[in-house]
Amino acid sequence: MSEVIPVPDDRRARRPVRQTVKILFGVLAVGLLVAAVYSQRNEFMEAVSRLAWTTVVLSFVLGLVALFANMMSWRGAMAGVGAPLPMAAAARVFLISQLGKYVPGSVWPVLVQVELTKERGISRVRSTTGALVGMAVGVVTSASVASVLLVTSAQDALDDYWFVLLVVPLGVTALTPPVLRRLLTVAAKATRKEIVPPDLTWRGLLTSSAWSALMWVAFGFHAWVVVRDLLPDGAPGIALTIGAFALAWLVGFLMILAPAGVGVRELALVVALGGALSVPDALALALVSRVLLTVGDAIAGGGALFLARPHRKLHAEIAHE
Repeated sequence: MSEVIPVPDDRRARRPVRQTVKILFGVLAVGLLVAAVYSQRNEFMEAVSRLAWTTVVLSFVLGLVALFANMMSWRGAMAGVGAPLPMAAAARVFLISQLGKYVPGSVWPVLVQVELTKERGISRVRSTTGALVGMAVGVVTSASVASVLLVTSAQDALDDYWFVLLVVPLGVTALTPPVLRRLLTVAAKATRKEIVPPDLTWRGLLTSSAWSALMWVAFGFHAWVVVRDLLPDGAPGIALTIGAFALAWLVGFLMILAPAGVGVRELALVVALGGALSVPDALALALVSRVLLTVGDAIAGGGALFLARPHRKLHAEIAHE
């Protein structure tokens, strides 16, 4: 009877290396995140000294609500491309991926999502498509929210810039499954990638869009409670603040793709609220918001990274897709 010689599994051999890389990435991301907060500590403490502690806590909690809504929007996008995830798994993947925002290079969150979802048997094509769909939803909803609320918050603006509202029907059309899938196919061909995006579902896109809209509302209230404390008698309305925050995010996102330097979103927020806030107040708002949201990313992402358990059960039929 011949002896059976076991053949080493290359995937098992690579696992320790991959796990080490993940740990090093997590340490690097958290380290850069902490450094970003530490570098702004003096300015942040000066701005916070003008606020009640209840304002800071409430703004921080609202930032976490926005982060949760963002995660749910991404989860909806993943379901829309045929890769549904349980709540706990989606939270783990998304929150850890958000640490990648603080590593130089704008592709890290997507790469982390692709790597972590692969452990659950989701192919790279589906996870990448899900990430791109999530980005598209974020861009369209932010543009729609910003255009509607900024233009309609003042009658003069509505009279002069009514045509900006045309972005809403255009955006809604772009987010329909047939159109969005076609756009993704064109984008893949433009980058010379032989990738055929999976079919998209109406339910997934609608769910993702609804959570994304809720995210902008939460972000707006996160900023508005700070503004109300800075200017109790002359704070801008909540609609203007929500629209300004959505616009600031959109500008920062597009400039990062261009790419651009640090602080673009904060500058856009200052400009958007320039007519309602003085420059010092707008800068204080931008700084407090940035630090609180960064701390929120650190706590949520760091907690998910610490509590994460490797998921090694791969579904062969999906993994080989």
